[in-house]
Amino acid sequence: MLKTDEDIERLIKSFSLSIRSLINPYQCQKNGIDQDDLVQEVRIRLWKAYTNNGHHITHFYAYLKKVVDSVFINEIHKRHRDMNLVKTFGSLQPLCDCSQEKEREAGQQFHLKAILNESLKDIKESQKIVVQLRLSGLSLEEIAGLNHWTYRKTCNLYYRGLKSLKLRLEKRGIFYEN
Repeated sequence: MLKTDEDIERLIKSFSLSIRSLINPYQCQKNGIDQDDLVQEVRIRLWKAYTNNGHHITHFYAYLKKVVDSVFINEIHKRHRDMNLVKTFGSLQPLCDCSQEKEREAGQQFHLKAILNESLKDIKESQKIVVQLRLSGLSLEEIAGLNHWTYRKTCNLYYRGLKSLKLRLEKRGIFYEN
């Protein structure tokens, strides 16, 4: 039984290679996910599990595999939601060929883009740059290269920027449902 924080940390460190070997088949870079972020999230979940009810974990490796799978799936879902948000605001296109519908849609599109631009003004400059470039169609790797940033920093700025943007849009009455 693990009694101290040091015991828990020692156990988690002893499985560091196992955690990475379980994450490797997911090809994180191919999916635009930072492997170190996943490792950190797995470590946090293991830490919480052991500080809350670690004595109930009888098959640690099976539990570890379950946690890694869960963390990866959650990250993919998060990225999918974020990409839907980018698609929603990045390409607001009219859906109907009718001229009145086109006018109405164009007015709505203009109004939404105006709100989006106003909301973008309120977020941090570095986050705004990344979000605007991403909305214009650049990949996170391209944005990192253009700004001479690490990929990790670019991802961090992007997701924080999206979160800030989402909160500001909600204050203006635009809600994005997952």
